[in-house]
Amino acid sequence: ARAAALAASLREQNLGSRVLIDCCDAAAEDPCHAQAQAAQDAAAAISAGDACVSGVMLKSFLLSGSQDPTDLAGAGPAGTLPEAALGGAAFDADDLDVGAPTTPAKPNSGVKTKTAKATERTSGRRGSRAAEEAAEAAAEGEEEEEGIPPPPPPVYGMSITEPCIDWAMTEEVLGKLADAARHRRSRLRSSGAARVARACDPPGGANATYRESSSSTDNLRIRAIQPLLPPACLMLELPVPVEVSALVAQSRQDIGEILNAKSARAARLLVIVGPPVIHDTEAALEFAARLRGVAARLSDTLLVVFAASFERGHAGAGWKGLVNDPDMSGTFRINHGLRCARRLLLSAASLGLPTATDFRDTIMPQYLADLTSYSAFDLASASPYLITELASGLSMAVGVRVPGDSEAGSAQAERAVSRAVSAAKSARDPHVFLSVSKENLAGIVHTAGNDQCHVVLSGDSARPDLYRALDKSSLPSVLVVDCTKAAASAADDQATGESLQATREVLERVTAAISAGEAINGVMIPSFLAQGNQPILPERRLQYGVSVGGPCLGWAETVTALEGLAAAVRSGKRSGSSVNATKSGGK
Repeated sequence: ARAAALAASLREQNLGSRVLIDCCDAAAEDPCHAQAQAAQDAAAAISAGDACVSGVMLKSFLLSGSQDPTDLAGAGPAGTLPEAALGGAAFDADDLDVGAPTTPAKPNSGVKTKTAKATERTSGRRGSRAAEEAAEAAAEGEEEEEGIPPPPPPVYGMSITEPCIDWAMTEEVLGKLADAARHRRSRLRSSGAARVARACDPPGGANATYRESSSSTDNLRIRAIQPLLPPACLMLELPVPVEVSALVAQSRQDIGEILNAKSARAARLLVIVGPPVIHDTEAALEFAARLRGVAARLSDTLLVVFAASFERGHAGAGWKGLVNDPDMSGTFRINHGLRCARRLLLSAASLGLPTATDFRDTIMPQYLADLTSYSAFDLASASPYLITELASGLSMAVGVRVPGDSEAGSAQAERAVSRAVSAAKSARDPHVFLSVSKENLAGIVHTAGNDQCHVVLSGDSARPDLYRALDKSSLPSVLVVDCTKAAASAADDQATGESLQATREVLERVTAAISAGEAINGVMIPSFLAQGNQPILPERRLQYGVSVGGPCLGWAETVTALEGLAAAVRSGKRSGSSVNATKSGGK
């Protein structure tokens, strides 16, 4: 049903209606069963003549399920399945109906013991002294090995990433899909296949081509590749003054101390304030100048950070952000957009105001990260792999937003919190990924891991779920609440009003919790010069100071909210409540 609805939507937008179904649902209670069921449903649709389903994606391996690679410390002999995985004696992998490995397994390919290594080190020596050293090393290694139990071997043929269906189920599903495809083919041949095929073709017809290369297989859909300004050149063009560099370094240290606070009266409150996306640098600088005055007045209780993001979350079609299209005209002057973004961050820092920027790819930080004091990622709009890899290498504290604001204790809330906690935990480990250097050379980045990566809650409903998840993990009990509710359509005044009211209610509850002594480390508030938001429409002049992203609080209401948070922090310090004040009590 979802595939049919998607195909209809694609046809309405003149995008063709070919649909590829990914059967994997890692969030399901039983991912393997859910994947097999989804594949069988797709086969039924194909067999019934659905011409828009053009393919199916399956996660498949020899055994069903998955295993955690962090718990594995060595491999057993290659080419055999362990008895525990099969419920009986191990058998050779050649017995399975799968491709044979390209390199035959060696009979003694296990991990070498320290005794064997010691023997190898002395194999080229002569004399009794070498033999004595080998014997001593062997004895020492055997003593160490006797005290350490061997780590469990990995389960051969089981995925270490997403859950997979096993080989038997794969064969069964592929057989059903093949039968369904044959049945559909025969139906189409007898009922106007040409008309159906034309309905599913992309715009331009089935024979349309997009070639910008002499190769018949390369860059077929690339119209042009323009030179990208190297980060080093932009940093030379817009260098960081000494006082700005000192501000960024100090604010990063202050944020780290707030996030590492162990009690409600141990630190100030981190407050990140600003619109969801910057579209007008003049209005953004006016907002920053006003915010700087309030931040200085409340600096004893609040560390106020200006939210200056340049990419529009969940943009889909249309304007994607200041960097991508600074003129909002479809001209995509990205080099100019990079200059605009860096100049704005420099201006805000020159006012004495730290900034927070959301990064959504591994290249943008090379241009802007040296001016950024905090960053956050949204699991709903980016791959968890991209988030963990990028966050592990950033030089500032990074928050991972829990997608949605589910009811506390619900299965949906537990899954969302679990995903965010796993991503934040993974970002604390080293990673390796592709990016560019300051000289704009493609390279392989090796990170050290980010020990200041933490979870950000969207709304406050799932606070008890997060506390429980943090207790089970090795992550510190850091809580940052994003008061932003789901963005409403800018054209729907009623929906915008409801969204803003929900934001106010979250902010009121969080303020009350802080006043009661709950150790909430940070708060995010959507705010701009004027209340609400507005759509980006052709031939329509945008209102000054109004967000083009999600709905925002106006300036006067923002000041009131900041003053309320400052008073709550002072009250929370006097109460002397511990960080666990509400961990077992819910909201």
